[in-house]
Amino acid sequence: MSERYAAVTILNTLDRPLELVNSRITAAEATSFPQRIEAGGRGDYIVTAPKVQTSSMEVSFSLRDVSPAGERMLGTCSVEFSIPLVSNNASRLSVTGAIGQTGYEPVSPHGYRWTCTITLFSKLDMKDGSAAGYGWEAISALPELPGEEVDIQSAVPEKYVFADRLFGRSGTLEIPKKYWGEIKDPLFPDEYGQRNFVARYFAAAVYRLKMNTAVSIAANQSYSRETTIHHRSSTRSEVSQEMNLENTLRLDREGICEELRSTYRISRMTEYCSESEENVTERLEYSAAEYDRDVVVWDLDKIVCIFRENIKGKTGLIGLSDYYMASTAKTYAKKESEE
Repeated sequence: MSERYAAVTILNTLDRPLELVNSRITAAEATSFPQRIEAGGRGDYIVTAPKVQTSSMEVSFSLRDVSPAGERMLGTCSVEFSIPLVSNNASRLSVTGAIGQTGYEPVSPHGYRWTCTITLFSKLDMKDGSAAGYGWEAISALPELPGEEVDIQSAVPEKYVFADRLFGRSGTLEIPKKYWGEIKDPLFPDEYGQRNFVARYFAAAVYRLKMNTAVSIAANQSYSRETTIHHRSSTRSEVSQEMNLENTLRLDREGICEELRSTYRISRMTEYCSESEENVTERLEYSAAEYDRDVVVWDLDKIVCIFRENIKGKTGLIGLSDYYMASTAKTYAKKESEE
């Protein structure tokens, strides 16, 4: 190839146009550099520079949405790249506010050609990507349990059925705006995005019952054994690492941490930042009976979730963590479990 070449395509899936607000082109020539991209349209930003030219080809440009009257601007998209002749290439993409992107791939360190297609969309229209069934739509449908603590005996099923289920929740805790700066929101990481596009942040505790271990005892047989039971709350391993509360909150602050402590009776905030587990050595001892039995050890976990509701009323999970609360053993006659 006799020239350096870069083509950045912007696909505008917003419901409004994008306009070019600034640009800089050094040691290169633009063959296509549109000033406006209509809603649902595309813009091709193409620049070239001779390979024999030793100076670095450097380009930057920024777009912002054209807001309808009475509506706030969603944000900006800025692209920068440099393709020198003798040193490493570099590029950077930045989106702000409620504008999101997919498709961006940085320029490779070496080479003289770069093509990239970036799709811009509104974060306000994103579907709830909550992991492991902890979206607010599912959580809000759970019965709200009275009181500050949950009795595990009330949650254990009378008949032996496999149970690893969410069975209730607390009321919600509205997080005051003065604490919003302590939240590392992956969609709205800056003050502009939070102030203009977040309606509220709130928290709720969810209660989960799960089967830890089970022992089958045949009819007319006794059972006596000392065993170590490992109680471990595992919800955090079921969701992405970014959704763990230690990656959602700035834990060196006292605001939200104190609100969670007082609302959900958390004795140490570090319980959110390390594995909540307990190894207990117990002797399971049962006399002989005339029927087959299953002895099941149930665990109760508390899961604290933080949600965001945007100005369009869409709610998404942004962080959770969990810890082991209590356990109990229950004996089931085999005939009950087979019904």
